[in-house]
Amino acid sequence: MVQPDAGAELGRRKIANVMSVTPDAVVTGNPGCLLQIRRYLPAVVPMFHPIQLVDASIRGVDPIRAGEWHASAGYDARTPEPGRF
Repeated sequence: MVQPDAGAELGRRKIANVMSVTPDAVVTGNPGCLLQIRRYLPAVVPMFHPIQLVDASIRGVDPIRAGEWHASAGYDARTPEPGRF
């Protein structure tokens, strides 16, 4: 993100909106949103790209129960200080 302060504020607002509905999981197809939301999303909330859900559906598995959201996130987009890389 080229404007970390504005990005941090936007990320916090997104998470406030997402968490206000107590989601079972969060899904976004936008890579930028995926990274920004994951930075602020509590680690206990699964996050997926839509293709991961299509894949799980084809295989007949529940990606949340299978813990695939842990395995698929081989990275942690959250940083100790959001806005710093």
